[in-house]
Amino acid sequence: MTFWKWSRTAANNANADPSCPFPEGMSPSALNDGTRAMMAAAAKYRDDIAGANLATGGASAYSLTSYQGFDSAGHLDSQQIAFVPHLTNTGACTLSVDGLPAAPIHYQPGVDLPSGTLVQGTPYVATYFFGANEFILRGLAGNPFSVPLGGLMPYIIGTPPNSAFVFPYGQPISRTIYANLFASVGTAYGPGDGSTTFNVPDLRGRVIAGLDGMGGSSVLGLLTAGGCGITGTAYGAKGGNQNVAIAQANLPNVQLGVTVTDNRAFTSTGTSIGEQFQAMPLPPGGGAGTVMALNAGGTPRTVVVNPSSNSIPGVTASINGNVTPQAALWTVQPTIVLPMLLRVI
Repeated sequence: MTFWKWSRTAANNANADPSCPFPEGMSPSALNDGTRAMMAAAAKYRDDIAGANLATGGASAYSLTSYQGFDSAGHLDSQQIAFVPHLTNTGACTLSVDGLPAAPIHYQPGVDLPSGTLVQGTPYVATYFFGANEFILRGLAGNPFSVPLGGLMPYIIGTPPNSAFVFPYGQPISRTIYANLFASVGTAYGPGDGSTTFNVPDLRGRVIAGLDGMGGSSVLGLLTAGGCGITGTAYGAKGGNQNVAIAQANLPNVQLGVTVTDNRAFTSTGTSIGEQFQAMPLPPGGGAGTVMALNAGGTPRTVVVNPSSNSIPGVTASINGNVTPQAALWTVQPTIVLPMLLRVI
């Protein structure tokens, strides 16, 4: 006796299970057998949904032998069956119960399981639907990974965990296989081949900035095309460099003066660029004297110290006009490099 043979109409159960009938007027001695058979049926059902039944077969085609012994797909309709996969699934997979034709296992109607959804040694319960010929896993209809479609997160392993995720490096992916994601983002990150594929974002070597238009309006203007070359209100806008060379036009036009503080020593009101000054002997107590100046090219020239102010008149230099930009400056903040993970199914 098994539950799937029983009827929800009491009168029909007189002969619902030929192995143990309950006909009207049955002999008292037969009642004992019928009661024990009902207990056995309950035990079969109990064990079929307990999650202790180990599957066999492969990682994409599981097989299971139930305790209730289903003899047709019609009798399996709307019945729950629990199983423990002996292997973690490698992608879309099927389940065959009691030798019946295999049917796909889905986590919502019509949606195949991504690889890694069924974990080896973990109990799962599925319900079979005869009309659609599919098993639906119970409790996984919404999201088997707790990461929303299109969700992005740092990841420390070198390969995606399963086919529900990709590393986003700007690659084209199928508009059909990833139809739900395509319906949400379209070609915002690239049109793919223009008909069958679309692109995911290319995050290689890039940090992420919040879209300036989040919330329906853009008021901050922290990222603009005029300010940094990045349009902060556009999905997938790119820009920035890891270093920058300072051009002469970026430097202020600074004038530097040099004064004499005593008969021998010189001080500068700024940083002397491209020139070296060497003191020459001056008359005791100050007064007029000479200073030998070597310019950036090494050519000496002589200037006269003003006796009234102990200064060298006219010896000033334009820093802007005498500086040639050298190595570029780094502009990267302290950084750690990790893969990024994007959920696409």
